[in-house]
Formats: sequence, structure tokens, C-alpha cells
Amino acid sequence: MARRGVTLSRGSRVPAQDAFQNRYSHDNFTTTKHDRFIQWADDNGVVAPVLIPYEWVRTNAPQKSYKNKSLGVLLKDNCILAKDFTSDALYLFQDQHQTLGNAKSADRSKLAAKQFAEQAKRIRREKATAASAETIFTESVNRAPFGYMLDKGLKSTHGIRWHEGLDCWIAPITDVHGKLWSYQRIYNRPSGKKLFAKGGRISGCMFLIGKLDESTRLILVCEGGATGASLAEETNHVTACALNAGNLQPVCEAIKVAYPDIEIIVCGDDDRRAEVNTGRQKAIAAASSVNSKVAFPTFCEGCSRQCSDFNDVIQCNSREKSR
Repeated sequence: MARRGVTLSRGSRVPAQDAFQNRYSHDNFTTTKHDRFIQWADDNGVVAPVLIPYEWVRTNAPQKSYKNKSLGVLLKDNCILAKDFTSDALYLFQDQHQTLGNAKSADRSKLAAKQFAEQAKRIRREKATAASAETIFTESVNRAPFGYMLDKGLKSTHGIRWHEGLDCWIAPITDVHGKLWSYQRIYNRPSGKKLFAKGGRISGCMFLIGKLDESTRLILVCEGGATGASLAEETNHVTACALNAGNLQPVCEAIKVAYPDIEIIVCGDDDRRAEVNTGRQKAIAAASSVNSKVAFPTFCEGCSRQCSDFNDVIQCNSREKSR
């Protein structure tokens, strides 16, 4: 029977059966991240997959059928990271070189305990915000576009609702599987502010326009909600709005892990008038992380307006046509 193992960067393999053999029989021992991951997988009924550096690989979550495949595993230089995309539990496996009774080992244990405590606190906070988001979104109602929506030239609210009590639009923020984790408040003029719910999960989550499932062949990923709405209206493609430039890559990676065969096109902002073009840089990095295409808006020659994203350009073109 073939031995199960993980592929290292040089192509060698670590047999699962031998990984922890006699390693606790000495006062001094060294365990690698691969050893620790394989032992954890064996203890929890996880089928250890062949790992590819810096690419998410799917397998079953702890104590779940292999068909489940809700666990993503990422091999990095200094660790192996596993994430259960159903429960959002995170598992970290690092190389550990220790001597029993060594003070450094105790320090590492304290640091690990602190990190896990902080993670548990963050997860509790995110779950509390998710419960609040359910209430806020349930209290909100569907309305025809007005205020901010018309200012952005949108024909539909695309699932964004109006909350009478808060006097603002509520954009739902979900994970790749559609679970509601947070929301963004969008105010009409004169405020025009856009505010995230305090403590809500953002990384890897999105405002989704359209239905994302196994039948989806192509998805557009962009920054802002208005940009995504304009793209959806122009192309009829499913669109995921990351809601900030830094979240483009986590969103792309979450989509690719959940739907490996889907084609992703990152539609980036072009902050061409800024000293640092963050929109372009983050869009290129996000596209590179999942080996996808990237697109940027084409501006009018000699344009004097402050256009930087696809919504700006679509509105600009619409004004030109109406003249």
C-alpha cells in the first residue's frame, strides 16, 4: 500500500507513518511543520493532500467525509496554514526545535497560547457582529434606487437594502458560500460616508452580485460596491466586490479555493493621480495570486475628471452619449 505524504519544495516526500516515530523518546527533538500537520491530520480523520507551495489545496475538514472538501491547506515557507471554510477555524503548523525544559520552548508555548486566545476573541467578536448583521439586514427593506444609487448611475440596488431607522443603505457582506458576516452602511449626500460594522469579518468576504455556485464559469472581482454594480449591469457577469483594495487578494483566493475551475477577472481601480497607485498594485497582486486576468478602466484622452474606476468611466461615457 502506498504511503501517504506531502510534497516538499524539492519534490521529496515525508511518509505519514514515519513522521512521528519515536520522536518523543528523547529529551531533545525536532518536529517540522509537515510532521505536525500530518500527525494532526491522522488524529482528526483528515486526508493529508499533496501540498504545493503557495497554492491552496482542498481536502476534507476534521471528522468529515472526503467529499466534504471544505478544508483549504496552504504551504508557506515558514508554516502550513489550514482553514475550514465552513466553520472558519484556523490551524497553524510551524517548525518546532525544542529541548524539554528549555526556557525558549516555554516562551514559544506562551506566545502560541496568546495567539490562539487572540484568535478565539476575534472569532467571538466576528460571530457577534454576524448575528447583529442578520438583525439589521432583516429590518432593512428593498427600495427603488435613490440618493447614492442614482448618484452612481445605477439602475438597481443589486441586493443592497434601505434601513429606515439608520437612514442609510445596508450592503450585505458574505463569505464565498453566502453566509452573512457583516455589512456596510452607505449614506446618501451630504454625508456620503461608507462605514463597516465594528468587529465584522472583512478579509475574504465580499458583497456579491449574482449567484455564485458550481455552474458559475466566470466572475469579476473589483473593489467598490458601485463599481461592481456598474460592471454587473454592463456585462451581466457575477461580480464580487471586495470593498477595499487590500481585500482583493483574499477574496480571489477564497473564490478559487471554493471553485477551482472558475475563471476570475480582477477589475482593478487605477489611482493614476495618487502618489502611490494602490488600486493598480493590489489588483495585479490579486490576479497573480490566482493566476487570473486583470483589467483596468480606459480613460478618455485628455480627461480632466477624477475618474479612477469602472463606475467613473461608465458614468463619464454615459454623460458623453447624452450630449
